Amino acid sequence: MDIHEALGFRCDDYLKIQEINPSGRKFTLFKQCGQLKTTRIARGNRLLITLTSNHDKLTSKGFQLTLKVLKVGTTLTTRTTSTQSTTTKTKTTASTVKTTGKNTSSEISRTTPDDQVYYSLTTDCFVATGRTSVAFRARANNDLHIALGSVDSVTSGTHYEFIIGGWANTRSEIRFQIDSGTCVSYSGSVFSQTYFDEFWISWIGNYIRFGTGSNPGSNVLMSCYHSTPYAVNFIWIKTGWGSSGEWRFSNDVACKHVTNSYVSITTDDTSCNGTSSYTCNSGYKKVAGNTQRTCGFGGILSGYPLVCSVSTCKIDIVLIVEASAYTSSIHSALMAAIGDLAGSLQISTSNILAGVITYDDIVDLNIDLNDYYSASSLDSSITSIPISNAASTVNLAEALRVGFYDFFTLSKGNRFTAFRHFVVIAKTYSSQTGATVADQIRMNLRNQLFTVGISPSASLITDLKAIAGDDSRHFEVSSPDDLYTKFNNIFQKIAVCPDITIEPMTVECELDIVFIVERYNLRYTKRFLAELMDNITISSTGIKVGMVLFDSGASTVFRLNSHTSSESVRDDIEKISETNHTDHLVDKGLIEARDNVFTAARGDRTDASNYYVIIVGPFESYPEAVAKDIRSSGSNYIFSIHIGNQYQTEYQKAVDTCGDYTKYTNVDSYENLINIKNDILQKITSCESVNISIPVESGTNNTRAEDVESGTNNTRAEDGTYHCQYQIIIKWSISLLGL
Repeated sequence: MDIHEALGFRCDDYLKIQEINPSGRKFTLFKQCGQLKTTRIARGNRLLITLTSNHDKLTSKGFQLTLKVLKVGTTLTTRTTSTQSTTTKTKTTASTVKTTGKNTSSEISRTTPDDQVYYSLTTDCFVATGRTSVAFRARANNDLHIALGSVDSVTSGTHYEFIIGGWANTRSEIRFQIDSGTCVSYSGSVFSQTYFDEFWISWIGNYIRFGTGSNPGSNVLMSCYHSTPYAVNFIWIKTGWGSSGEWRFSNDVACKHVTNSYVSITTDDTSCNGTSSYTCNSGYKKVAGNTQRTCGFGGILSGYPLVCSVSTCKIDIVLIVEASAYTSSIHSALMAAIGDLAGSLQISTSNILAGVITYDDIVDLNIDLNDYYSASSLDSSITSIPISNAASTVNLAEALRVGFYDFFTLSKGNRFTAFRHFVVIAKTYSSQTGATVADQIRMNLRNQLFTVGISPSASLITDLKAIAGDDSRHFEVSSPDDLYTKFNNIFQKIAVCPDITIEPMTVECELDIVFIVERYNLRYTKRFLAELMDNITISSTGIKVGMVLFDSGASTVFRLNSHTSSESVRDDIEKISETNHTDHLVDKGLIEARDNVFTAARGDRTDASNYYVIIVGPFESYPEAVAKDIRSSGSNYIFSIHIGNQYQTEYQKAVDTCGDYTKYTNVDSYENLINIKNDILQKITSCESVNISIPVESGTNNTRAEDVESGTNNTRAEDGTYHCQYQIIIKWSISLLGL
């Protein structure tokens, strides 16, 4: 196969081969580009071969493909099953079974014709992978041949070949390749030619051996030393030269179920080529894996174990993948593996959505959450992601920032009630570590982080574990291919909703809140406000929210009666264009909020407290006079969120003239705004009214004081100065006793 790899566009041209089983499900056998020869084994179902080219502007494009399909030879045998006669009882001893070849349920039976053609044992799910020896029984006149291959082919790969009883049952050999390269030979007959004879072969370390009997290592007839031993994965058998053959192998090929939590087995058939079915328990739904799995060679079930999560679970996933000079050689294979990972998720608007970010020293947002709503389309798109820059420096911290600040927006497909899962896949340690950003992301319980290290260094492992926050959320693989072995463990983390209940904050009073925000560094301010909306419930009897932007002037973004849900508020916030202005006149914003937002026509409620929430950076501005006017009338309160350490006094006086600065909050940088989210949330959702019980002496009138409101009120005297008073408003409830 020769499929073009253009510089900077690795595997945008690729070959994909899928097998389609009778139920219509597709299983990927191969997906790659470049120059190579390879062998893949199918199970006799239909094959879907896809040639994809995504870059029409390339002057050198297209495919050179030589595809050779080898159908494994059909044997003359059937699988052995145990039978029991109801009319005749026959006692059969173990020695009788061994010599006559009587089938047992614990054996695989094969017959090879007199045709000198090799047949693979993969059709019976019997392979050499994971073994170092095979004991078997066989009956023939001469020439039993066995080939041990690195791949499931007799025309490619490396092979050891055993000739057993060749040359009319007078000579046996072990060879380094098929039909040549003799390593060692044995002279003498080995077949009884009437009964089944017991043999064994082994490949341990540098030695390949053959002997008789049922115990590998005993009665050695041939031993071959090989200084550079081959990989041994597959077994082929043949007979010829005037003899057919009957073979018996141990039937130890049954698969084992791998069942995750909340999964039940509905059809149990783990025999070779048997299909088992699985289903999610009541109250749970499929989020990844397969509901049907077929037992194949090597005791391996097709597909991946079914993964289930609570039926109400929704997860939005961002895959943050390194695409640097250090991953350029594995980029094609890595994106293919990640594509298959995402393609095994249950992608839909009611279940899981996923997108991709790649990074080196710059960050590329490749796939949004709402780009694909089918797993196969997402798989194909991820596989085709190019490595655009391949820089030798990486910035993992910025990749996480892009995921947090820019990726998870409602307009890009993030669902308001979904958990947001960040999955980092990295190979190279970055001096711009991601642990600090991850800690900020994790402040919202909807945000969960997971990491995968590809042959990671010790430094990278430390950073990835810190990002994940829990060692059980961190995985390590040696290569992209090794990622497949971790799929089930990864699915159980990234595709399952955490056992967390998120309760939006409720208030026992009515609050009208207007955010008064400078038009500067809005990337951070918008995310800060959007995160607040995950915890604030908008309602006509609780909290209502408006917003004003200011620079040299001010304008209303939305009014108190513009939105009836927190989701729509967040959407409006996220859509604000991120432009920076040089003027920062806070008083203009306060006036805009007072005159054009806190009005009855725009949703202001007469019985609600009015909260003015200023967000401003380290810039000179003097809002004190306007702020005092606002505070001096009605139930108006001003909160100040001040970024930086300059002009603190001005913004402290905006919230209170008399030194009560509890409504003033300072943070050192815009990026660290998110660190004070919970503190601000507590402040702006606290009711200013308090209840105080005052005992009253009994008399002719039974008088009780209740519902006492208290707070600091700054009143202005005729000379223009302000006086600090502690105001207590007592509402009396009087019940006159009848005389």
